[in-house]
Amino acid sequence: MRRDGTKKSAATILVVLLVSLIPLLFPGDAPWVNDEPNLIALAMKANDKGVMQAVGLPGNMGIRYGPLPAWIYQGLLKVSPGPERMVLLRAALVTAVTTASLLWLARTMGWQGWFAPVALLSPYLWFYSRLLWDNSFCIPLSVLLLAAYAAVLHRPTRWSWGLALLALLLLPLVHLMCAAMIIPFALHIAATQWRRLRQFPIVTIGVVGGVIFFAWPYLDYLLHAESKAVTMGTGLDGWWFALLGGRFLTAWGFDYFFDGDWTAAAGGAGQIVLRGLVWISMIGFALVWIGMVSATQEVVRAVRDPARRGPRAHLCGLALSVVATQTLLNGIAHAYGHPHYYNATWSVFLFLAWLGSERLGRWQPAATALHGVAMGCVLAFFIARIHSTGGTRGDHYGPVLTEQVKVARTLAPYAPNGDLYRVRGEHFDKFPHALYGLRSFPALRPRKNAPRRDVIIRYSSKDPAIARMEVLDYDTRQIISAP
Repeated sequence: MRRDGTKKSAATILVVLLVSLIPLLFPGDAPWVNDEPNLIALAMKANDKGVMQAVGLPGNMGIRYGPLPAWIYQGLLKVSPGPERMVLLRAALVTAVTTASLLWLARTMGWQGWFAPVALLSPYLWFYSRLLWDNSFCIPLSVLLLAAYAAVLHRPTRWSWGLALLALLLLPLVHLMCAAMIIPFALHIAATQWRRLRQFPIVTIGVVGGVIFFAWPYLDYLLHAESKAVTMGTGLDGWWFALLGGRFLTAWGFDYFFDGDWTAAAGGAGQIVLRGLVWISMIGFALVWIGMVSATQEVVRAVRDPARRGPRAHLCGLALSVVATQTLLNGIAHAYGHPHYYNATWSVFLFLAWLGSERLGRWQPAATALHGVAMGCVLAFFIARIHSTGGTRGDHYGPVLTEQVKVARTLAPYAPNGDLYRVRGEHFDKFPHALYGLRSFPALRPRKNAPRRDVIIRYSSKDPAIARMEVLDYDTRQIISAP
């Protein structure tokens, strides 16, 4: 019996590892739109000065976000001659932490690992793990915090305590949107785990002191920063936005990145099939809602019976507290609609979905398989579609990185003049810094004393579904090829 269980565990881990490799496919198909060039530019400037970047990108409320993403990119720039390799390394780092944390959480909770590959097939995780942005680093840190803290509650060790503290303290150095995650965890640690300060004093002092030391310029900035009032939305949608946190476990709402009905690209019967798969993937919503009910029941039983106040009950209470905190913050701020608002809390909704799946009984294997197949098929369509069209012409995805690198490589022999080129296409017209950012990479920098040349950058096809780009001489209208 034990041998069969070992074989099943090994098979599950193998499947998880294979699925975790998907974000590493076609790294050049990642987006390169707005914040990504700006963030990489911060890292480049800091490297040129030989210092660690003090602050991150500016936020909507006038306060700059944390410097951790810039630090990571400062390191990746040392080993990444081009942006495509940076995407590959970034995706490998994010996916490795996310996958290892998922397996750790499953083992700690005594769950079968079959739900991990379903989660990793999420189109949202695929998209954000490859996006050279700041907010999406909340994804691996979120699940690391949950897995490490679950281990602390079950059987604390120096490693689990240190990693839980580290993830908790690093999250706000990524993005202040993590407040919904860190507030409940920080309060729970203060209320129930203060003894760990005496149990692991060296680890505690080392982690806390180390983070404060490196992040002090940013902490000093926050102490003196002034926010500005910003109207993010109207209405009551923010008050139930957290109830849709299962979105990351579905393929629903992915038209956000494609500026329209992406299923139409399949045409005819293909579109019907894709829409059906999206509906099937919405099993993720149901599992989260069932999990909320299950977690509430666990907490109620723990309140009534002290004997039930174990790690599982504490984690259920924490998960519900995170959902409640996000509801409060999103409701007050009128923040809703954008999927990246779940990046710091997605692991909690995954935890709740895992709880919900336990309630399915004998239907659990079939529901999991159906859920996974639906997510996998939709994800495969996205990957194939983006690769074949060269991206989109919308503002959320845009032409893929490879297409823009092709333009930058074509312009490399010419001067880095501000009016070097004349745009005949939406992307560089809206995001000119995207091209300037690419031309800052060593392999794509303009030649010294290079001649000036006016060019036209445009989409190579009249088909609005095709986002491939080309460069033409402004005077002759002849296509210029990359050297």
